[in-house]
This record gives sequence, structure tokens and C-alpha cells, in this order.
Amino acid sequence: MLKRIDCFKPLTYMSWSAVLVAAVAAAVDVDRKRCAAPGRYEPRNGTDLLGRAFDGPSFFGEGRWLNNKYVLEPPCDLKKGDAFACAVVAKIPRNGSRARILTVGDSISIRQFQDFKRRVQRCDADVAFLRADRLRERDLAKGQQTAYPVCKADALVVNTGAHYPDVRPFAQDLTKFLRSLNETCPTRPVTVFRTTPEGNPLCNSKMVVRDWEAQVWSVLNGSRPVPNDALLFSRGWHWDLFQRYNAEAARLVEAYDWIKLVDVAAMARRVPVAKWERRPGKPKDCLHGSPAVPWYNSMILNVLDAVL
Repeated sequence: MLKRIDCFKPLTYMSWSAVLVAAVAAAVDVDRKRCAAPGRYEPRNGTDLLGRAFDGPSFFGEGRWLNNKYVLEPPCDLKKGDAFACAVVAKIPRNGSRARILTVGDSISIRQFQDFKRRVQRCDADVAFLRADRLRERDLAKGQQTAYPVCKADALVVNTGAHYPDVRPFAQDLTKFLRSLNETCPTRPVTVFRTTPEGNPLCNSKMVVRDWEAQVWSVLNGSRPVPNDALLFSRGWHWDLFQRYNAEAARLVEAYDWIKLVDVAAMARRVPVAKWERRPGKPKDCLHGSPAVPWYNSMILNVLDAVL
């Protein structure tokens, strides 16, 4: 016998509580997606330089500088811990019993991978790294000898930018990579392209925020050219082009509705600036120092949490 269901039965207090909790959770999910969303890019000063449309480094509204420390506020504060890591991994759609997570990128991604694997392998996840500074086909093919192919990943986290000398080759390589990913993968992994941020501006520059805004950020956002004596803008790394790379990535990724472009600039500004260690044969630096490793992985987990 079928059981009669009264569609108009009044909700109890517990029922209303459940509805309210679900509504709040949904709102938080939307807010967290907004926290990692890319900003708007526009031409500046009538030139081809592109920058974000804001007046200073605190562009999100979700964070602010407080006594030279960048603070993220709820719901954009970073979640941490093993339980959070495993909860994020559990959200990844998978083709097998364990989630396959592949990070593709440069030397920063190597350090990410080493710590990331240790952190999430207890969460029914396999993590691999594919070194491809410029996303070129030969680099991707070579890297796949030690990592599983891109198409076999359940979640793919990609970044490139710092190793490029100009925007044009960056756009050419990224265009080919995205087209190949779209046309050759029989099943599409959850794919995230993360921006290339300037990092914590106080780490290498040793400036207070006000001075950094005037001397460094004004170059990064394209409002003034790189000074001739600019030691802070090593032309080997092309810091002044990072915003243009990100703008171009935003334009190219937009053509693929299944690929997410996420902005980690606000998160990257919270990378610790103390207790940096030297790498063997390398000087002390703020990009690869040991405190950055778990921090970058915290960023990736929070990014995946926002987009899944």
C-alpha cells in the first residue's frame, strides 16, 4: 500500500533548522567561489599594458593590509588541517577508487607536489607532478614518463607564466595546451588554471605597504614602466608582465566553460616572510623557501574547495 504524503504538512522547528543550515551552506559555497574568482582586466593609460581594475594591493574586498600583514576575512579565510584536506579530496569526481590529482607547472609546483603528496595520500588520493615550465608538448610528453598522462587525472591544477619572456609566446603555448586538452581527453578532468601572483610583496622588497604600492605595485599593474635601475624587477623573471599573463589567461580560458581560472593573489600575499631557508646551491629566496611549501598547498586545497 502506498503511504500518503502530506505536501502541506507544516515544517517542524527541526525541519526549518535543516532548511536554514542548508541555505547558509549554499550561500557560503557561492561566496567561496567568489573569493577565488579572477578580477576584471582593462587597458591602462591608453597603452597595451593590462592591469586589474583597483587602486591598490587590497583589491578583493575579502582581505586587507593590517600593520603590514595581509588578512583574509570570512568566508575567504583559508581553511586548513587534515580533515579539510580529505574533505576536499572526497569532493573530486573520480574514475577509480582513488582520486588522481596532477599538478603541472614549474619549480614552485615541484615543491608543492612533494608536500602535497604527503598531505593527501592518506585521503584516498594519488598525486603526481609534471614539470612543464611553458606547457610545451615536448615537455609534457617528457614529464609523462614519470607522471600519468594529463587526460587520466581526475583533478588537474595548471600554472605557467614566470618562465616566459613576453606575453605572445605565453599566449601561443597556453592556446595550444588548452586546445589539446579540450580535443584529446576522452573524459575531462576537473581543471584549474591558477594565476601567477606577485607573492607576498614584503618578502623580497622589505618595504612597508605604502612604499611597495608606490614603487612596486605601480609597475606590476602597468601604471608606470619598469625603472632602468629596477633591482626589484629582475628582467629574468619579468615580474612586470605577470598581470598581463593573467589577463591573457583569463581571456583564453573563458572559451572553455569546463576549465576554471582562479586568482590566488590574495592568498599568496599571506605566504610567511620569516624563517626562509636556502636551497642547495641557491641563495635565500621568498618563492622556494621551505615555509612556502605547505602554504602553497593550502592555497591549492582552498582553490579546489571553492570550485568543486
